[in-house]
Amino acid sequence: MSASSSPHSALESCSVFDELPTELGVLIFSYLSASELASMAAVSHRFRSWAKDDLLWRKLCAADWGCQPHAHLDQVLPPESEPVGCWKEVYHGWVMFFDGIPMEYAQEMGRVLRRLVAAADAAVPGIADTILPPLSRDASRAEWDVLGVSPPMSIRALYSWLGGQNLGRDVKRALEMCLLAASDQLYPVDIGSGVGVGFAASTVGGDMRLYAVDPEGMLVRVCSSGLMPMVSQVGDDREDPLLCWLRTYAERLESGVFGADELFSAGELGPGASPLVAISHFPQSGAGYYEATTRGITVGAAPALVGDSEWAYRITVFEADGGAELPKAQLTTRRWVIDGEDGEHDEVEGPGVIGLYPVVEASVGPSRAKPFRYVSRTLLTESERGTMGGAFKFVPGTIDEPAGEPFWVHVPTFELRVDDVLF
Repeated sequence: MSASSSPHSALESCSVFDELPTELGVLIFSYLSASELASMAAVSHRFRSWAKDDLLWRKLCAADWGCQPHAHLDQVLPPESEPVGCWKEVYHGWVMFFDGIPMEYAQEMGRVLRRLVAAADAAVPGIADTILPPLSRDASRAEWDVLGVSPPMSIRALYSWLGGQNLGRDVKRALEMCLLAASDQLYPVDIGSGVGVGFAASTVGGDMRLYAVDPEGMLVRVCSSGLMPMVSQVGDDREDPLLCWLRTYAERLESGVFGADELFSAGELGPGASPLVAISHFPQSGAGYYEATTRGITVGAAPALVGDSEWAYRITVFEADGGAELPKAQLTTRRWVIDGEDGEHDEVEGPGVIGLYPVVEASVGPSRAKPFRYVSRTLLTESERGTMGGAFKFVPGTIDEPAGEPFWVHVPTFELRVDDVLF
């Protein structure tokens, strides 16, 4: 091929493509993207006929826009679209619906949100039913006008895919870490550098926090201790913060790092009250979850940053997988050792935990005894990161009726750190 020849002209002059059956040509084109199909359609009339095949565009609508491939065309169109006659027009309708938002970004936002909703619904069945459909473009513009804030591109893309969640009181508690405010319930947030758009909220360790996108598209968490960046990225591979945050959330749900858990600590529920099960952001596996076992009693620990150098931590005490060594043992004393990376050191010892003295009992039959779980907080006053660990003293039997000598159960040392992505 000469220096002045183009790939398209080379393909056009290649007689082998003229001999290919249409079915094979369409199969070859099925590996192309929408933009590549458009380019190939300009090469020749034969290529154009292959690129128009509606099966190709049905596949692309499913891959790029999440359309159900066996649905009726009217069921896969963007909100308030005019009826169409083929899948290629469906594809074009989605492109126009996201006018002003880069197509690849809009498509990736859709993929991430579908992953997030599916993973959240797997953790707490019923979450998918709370997701609201997106508004039309005119209705969305009206909502932004009422809000009085020019929404960043990331927020516009998110709310073009879905309309948030039904924020009824029970739903709000049950979806602790999966709150996307309904599009008509977004709120302006003064974040110092300007007015951001608050799009979600949660409570962790008793601390209420709002999640907002600032005018530059950066994510901030607004809590009692002030503002905190939610996504810390360095280098040349930085991506949009909201997209990164949503993807990380989906990945942690899919991998089991985040999962369903009871919202309330021990002692917070009244007699006979049923605990609410929700998605918790205290890690349940992976690098942020720690376990240690002593004499058949396992202690699990999971920290979570709640403010500037302040962490909530969830402690779970339960019978080890191999069974408890003793029929019954009661916690009498806690001991904590807290170390900061800058030399800060503190030791705490006192009776019980959060005013309670839990009892660990060996299981009887196939059912396992219910774990004891509580949430508390700790603070580093001189360091930005550190560690915390210690031990719980147990007495065989109960405090009132001891059945042996007291013993210490190791509490695993866990890191107090700031993650690259905060929830």
